[in-house]
Amino acid sequence: MVEELTVKEQIDCDFHRVGCLGVAFKPQHLESMRATQRDLADNFGHDTTLLSKSDLRAELGSDYYHGALLDPLSAHLHIGKYVHGLAEAAERAGAQIHERNAATALHRIPEGGFLVETLPRSWTATRRPTPCAVSASPRFRCRSTTAPPGSCPSPGRTTRPRTGCAD
Repeated sequence: MVEELTVKEQIDCDFHRVGCLGVAFKPQHLESMRATQRDLADNFGHDTTLLSKSDLRAELGSDYYHGALLDPLSAHLHIGKYVHGLAEAAERAGAQIHERNAATALHRIPEGGFLVETLPRSWTATRRPTPCAVSASPRFRCRSTTAPPGSCPSPGRTTRPRTGCAD
């Protein structure tokens, strides 16, 4: 899904599918990897390969590790560039992103949409909230299109003036 989104929205975030090899330093690490492999397959349909100590010896020429879990589809990206590109894509789609607001609660409203409680005021979202707004962190940084340009001070470097600050 992330790869598809970066292509569709032309998000330049240095996305590369490189795979991942997690090695087991102790026998119990290999047991934990076996459980992880089952969990990934059963709950997400994601196939990985569990490598034995002899498999690794043949590949690496070492007996140091007790095995490994290979995820050939694993990828990496520049998270800052990804989040910035995701915000721009959301704005192109009509989303309003409010900057420097501590989200304190999220409530589904009967008319459809959500009420997002923030300090010092609340916002109504008529569509599903983005992962940004419902992150584990109580603070999220975004841009808003609801106030005239230059209506609030904006510390730090930005690519364009910020608007709609709710400080």
